[in-house]
Amino acid sequence: MILYNLTIFDETKPARQWGMDERCAVKKSMFYNRLKNGMSPEEAFTIPAKKQESLEFKIKRLGDKKDRYESWIKDNPDATREQKRKRAEFLLNEERCRKSSVKYRVNNKDKKNAYQNKWRKDNPENRRFHEMNRERRIHDTPKELMPSNAELLAWKEIYGNDCCYCGSTENLTLEHLDPISKGGTHTLDNLLWACRSCNCSKKDDTLIFWLWKKCNKDVYNIN
Repeated sequence: MILYNLTIFDETKPARQWGMDERCAVKKSMFYNRLKNGMSPEEAFTIPAKKQESLEFKIKRLGDKKDRYESWIKDNPDATREQKRKRAEFLLNEERCRKSSVKYRVNNKDKKNAYQNKWRKDNPENRRFHEMNRERRIHDTPKELMPSNAELLAWKEIYGNDCCYCGSTENLTLEHLDPISKGGTHTLDNLLWACRSCNCSKKDDTLIFWLWKKCNKDVYNIN
C-alpha cells in the first residue's frame, strides 16, 4: 500500500513516477527498497545513495571493527550523522584517512603545536604517563641487548659523527629506525645517529613512509 500514491513536497503522484523523477536522488530500485523498509517518503526521496550507504550499509561492512565503532558511539552520544559517517569511513579506510590526517597536521603546524603545548600544560599527569610509557617500551628490550654508553659512542664514530640522513654534524641525537611506538627495540641494530631536525621530522613514522612524504613535499609541504 505504501507503493501507491505518495505526497512529497506538496505533490501527489504514484511511487512508480517518483522513482523515475529527475529530482530523485537515488535509483528507482533503492527508492522502492527504502519505502519497503519503512523510511518516510521525504527521506527516501532526498537522501543521496552515497550518504545512505556510508551510514547504514557501510556500518554493516565493518565486521570485526564494528565493536570499535559502537564503542566510539557510546563515548560520543552527541555525535551528528555526518560525524558517525566519517567515523565509519575511517574504520573502513584507515590508511587513506591517516594520510589525510598527516596532510592536515603538516599544513596546520602552528595550530597543532599550540594545541599540544596547551595540552601538556593542562595535563601534567597525563604527559608524565606518556613519557613513562615510552620509557617502559624502551626498557622492554632485554637488558643484555641494550647498548652501553661506550657502545653508543663507538656507534657514533662508525657513523662518522654526522647525521645518517642529511650529513649534518650539529645537534646529533639517537634515532630509532623502527619507532619505539611501533614495536621498535632499543638495540644497536635499530639505533642510528641523526640531527635533531631530521629526528623531529621523522617523528614516529617508519623510514619508508617518511621518505615517501619527503618525496611528495610539494604536496605535503614538508621541509
